[in-house]
Amino acid sequence: MKKRKLDNRKRYWLLTAGFALCGVLGFVHDRLYRASGGWELPVAEFQSVLAQKEQCADSVLQTLAACAENGVWPKGDLDGEDNHGIAYFVFADGKMVFWSDNLIDVSNVPWRQLTAAGERYCEASNACGVAKSLRFGEDSVAVAFIVVKYRYGIEDNLFVGNNFAEDFGMDSRVAVTAAQSDGSRAVLSADGDYLFSLSKGPKPLDQPALEIVALLFYS
Repeated sequence: MKKRKLDNRKRYWLLTAGFALCGVLGFVHDRLYRASGGWELPVAEFQSVLAQKEQCADSVLQTLAACAENGVWPKGDLDGEDNHGIAYFVFADGKMVFWSDNLIDVSNVPWRQLTAAGERYCEASNACGVAKSLRFGEDSVAVAFIVVKYRYGIEDNLFVGNNFAEDFGMDSRVAVTAAQSDGSRAVLSADGDYLFSLSKGPKPLDQPALEIVALLFYS
């Protein structure tokens, strides 16, 4: 009887020590997970995806210019299954005569900024991104708006998310700003010109590996 009590007490203390150890390890890994966003932003991967979208946009702009001159507009997906998140517009004599996306509203972007030569960062009504343009004919211009992040002016919910465009794979809590600031990382165009900056938000960024470890230790 006495031995059974000792065994039960031993199992109790072992179980308590095990839970305590798991709690300590889980807390440590959780702290590491929450602090991990402060030392890394996957800018290199982001820059690589942007470069692919820039190349795709250049090709489609050429196609749109040829279509406009022939008077026959393309149908279907302009940029292929692997390069979504680019809206295209064609203007003739200052009027929009073609658009590929009904979701992106560029009406608030100044005309000179939207159609200027080269690449530039623009903030549309519901998204921020990079605009590229190609002038052709007497007074026509084709514009590609590469969506970087959707901005709906409301907090994320079940129906609407202020997320980065498809393929970028960036945590939605990363901020996109026109100007650089302490701790931000610059994003450049294909020509090496500054476009915008990425910076961590007020909440920790997702680091799946550390998050999984923390959950395992807590479970």
